[in-house]
Amino acid sequence: MSKHVLFLFPGAGRKYRIEGLAKGTVPQEFFYGLLHLWKSGYDIKTFDSRTDPLGLVNILLLRFEKLRNRFLNLGFTKARVLAADLEIKKCDVAISFTDAFSLSLGLYGRRLYPNKRLIGGFQKLTDIPNDSKILSPARTERLIKKAVKGLDHLFFMGEHDRQQAILRYGLNAAKTSLFRFGVDTEFWSPDDSMVEEDFIFSAGSDPKRDFETLLQAQITMNIQILTRLPLTIPKEKSNVQLMRGSYHDSVISDIELRNVYRKAIIVVVPLRDVNQPSGCSVTLQAMACGKPVVLTRNRGLWDPELLVSGENCILVPPGDPAAIFEAVERLRGDAKFRLSIGNAARKTAVEHFSMSRMNNDVEALIHK
Repeated sequence: MSKHVLFLFPGAGRKYRIEGLAKGTVPQEFFYGLLHLWKSGYDIKTFDSRTDPLGLVNILLLRFEKLRNRFLNLGFTKARVLAADLEIKKCDVAISFTDAFSLSLGLYGRRLYPNKRLIGGFQKLTDIPNDSKILSPARTERLIKKAVKGLDHLFFMGEHDRQQAILRYGLNAAKTSLFRFGVDTEFWSPDDSMVEEDFIFSAGSDPKRDFETLLQAQITMNIQILTRLPLTIPKEKSNVQLMRGSYHDSVISDIELRNVYRKAIIVVVPLRDVNQPSGCSVTLQAMACGKPVVLTRNRGLWDPELLVSGENCILVPPGDPAAIFEAVERLRGDAKFRLSIGNAARKTAVEHFSMSRMNNDVEALIHK
């Protein structure tokens, strides 16, 4: 209990959530177990990993790194690490929850903070070499290998990404662990008093979303898409409504998002075939609301044992608009089947994807 733990994550979207916790207007999952540690008596501090550094030299360094990273499509930044310098020096354990800052912490933090325990979290570590615009995958891999050596421990949101990272980067498996994401099943819950409407809902702003395949499906019912991604709706798709924004910020509140889930009859989560466990939060939130989810079975599917197609969700192959159309039509045309999938989804979320497993995993991180 004496450990001083520093949580490093983009904090802009969490400031208003802290204020709403007591009112019950926000869910707990995007604190990644922080609230559990607070209640358990740990000394917890938070720091926004997007904070700009102080000092002219560091400000100029950040400007250079932003231009370089935009050119290379990589996220290494010493300036952001230096911005957190005072807080890192005061902690015993520093935990980063984003790929870019975790790699930056490993690459630059080991020399700066030799006596601190540095832990990095990852969602897409093995997909990063393929995202670089200029550097070859081999050069990017060498840079990543150098960065991860500076971390005391690495945790992954998906088991497939973890296993691939162990092989690709030569990691010691004991230095890694799986961080099992869960959702606030008390907040994300069904509401029998809310009348369903005949539309599909799809959400997400990470680049691994495959809204193009969803739009190619010959679906005639209304579709609402919530995203910040640049997405052009074909003129002939008059049944598609684009909701600009992101539910991680204040463009749409958590209450409003929950109401959209509850009103939709089907939630579709189309994904590209990547190692990243993309779509996890949207899928689990919708399942907790008792909604049938049509989800892409990509390489990074985070829990293939618990996500059973035809029982608590419907899994479709990557890049297959016909499969999405068939799944949607089956659910729409069979109310009994739709209800069965939704009820099983809610049960699965409560029993296996609640906050408790994430709370346990974050506490284990500190003591590993």
